[in-house]
Amino acid sequence: MKKLLVIIFLLLYSVSYANEHIPYLTGLILSHAQRLMKEGKYDAAIRLLNRFKQKHKKEAENYLVDFTFGNCFFMKKAFDKAAKYYSASVKKNPKFSSAWINLAQCLYSLKKYKASAKAFIKAYNTSSKKEPEYLYYASICFLSAGEYKKSINLLKKLISSYKNPKIKWKEAIAHAYILCKAYKKALPFVEELSEIEKGRKKIRWQQLRLHLYMMLNMDQKALLYAERLVREDPSNPKWWKGLAHFYLKKDDYTNALCALIIKGFLVPLTEEEQKIVAQLSAAVGIPRQALLFYKKLAKKKTSFQLIYQIAQCYIRIHRPSDALSWVDKGLSLYPKASKLLLLKAELLYQLGHYKKAAVLFKKCAKAGISPGRCWLMSGYAYLSAGEIASAIYSFRQAKKYPKQKANAIKALSLCLSMK
Repeated sequence: MKKLLVIIFLLLYSVSYANEHIPYLTGLILSHAQRLMKEGKYDAAIRLLNRFKQKHKKEAENYLVDFTFGNCFFMKKAFDKAAKYYSASVKKNPKFSSAWINLAQCLYSLKKYKASAKAFIKAYNTSSKKEPEYLYYASICFLSAGEYKKSINLLKKLISSYKNPKIKWKEAIAHAYILCKAYKKALPFVEELSEIEKGRKKIRWQQLRLHLYMMLNMDQKALLYAERLVREDPSNPKWWKGLAHFYLKKDDYTNALCALIIKGFLVPLTEEEQKIVAQLSAAVGIPRQALLFYKKLAKKKTSFQLIYQIAQCYIRIHRPSDALSWVDKGLSLYPKASKLLLLKAELLYQLGHYKKAAVLFKKCAKAGISPGRCWLMSGYAYLSAGEIASAIYSFRQAKKYPKQKANAIKALSLCLSMK
């Protein structure tokens, strides 16, 4: 925005006096000052104007003298001083549009956005051509000042008043609606911009469109749009990631997994995405793929849950010994992890280490880890190990729990018949 406003200013100070009626002496001094300014001699122009002001106070009261002072200080980037002179100029001649424009630029440079917006509106109202860009700049200043509704009102006026509204006006009103959280009102503009923009801008508006669909809970529309984006630009990983998100919302794990895997071919998956791929792989029945991702994650940073998932994957591919190795590794790091203790007991039982399994099931039961089930399993393990007395004790403990009572009674009968 600054660059555009400076261009406006440079045009103004060289032609602003053409249609003005000014005293001969004042015009002579101003012309001299302009020549100095064109040569970049701003300090010399200021000294010339100051001498004129001291010797000819009455002639120097002209609003164009203040305007020229403002121009000199503006070019020196002394925006505070320039703003004072421009303010003096419009006070003497409130209809002097050129001074309003340059005052607006100064106020913007001083980050006085609200005052800058008002100055641009004055410039628009006092200009003969009613240049729409002044209202656009005013709306941008209101946006910078956090005056979103005022910005929107100006932009609505612009868009409705002209047959071919500029794209940047639509961009501005879309941003303004989003900033004041009027997402439904922003959506039509965002949808249009996502269709007509080009290059990187187009991609940003497409992303925003997808995001708005999500925020407005327009899941079906979002999914259809994400699928369209993937068809139109399959090499963009952002669209595959977005598509995966919407498939997940529909609990469509298979398609979500496919989308993320394709995204991974295009750019490396984040750590969080690798976790999701592993979880989805396990959920849809591809434990070997889940195992690859879980082990890759474990190389960077391990956790109790990660170790547990790795063990479960090994169990699902019928490799209980490997599962037990990972459980032991987990228990060395997290010795009080109840899920790992219970899983170790189950693996020992599965591998035929009945005595060790029985002892561990009994330990879990006493620790309050699924006590009914653990007493029952402890009994079965002792029975398999041939330790009938210990099995009877465990089954009697299991009988105290309603869910295990029936099975415990049957097992007790068997044990008593074997004594």
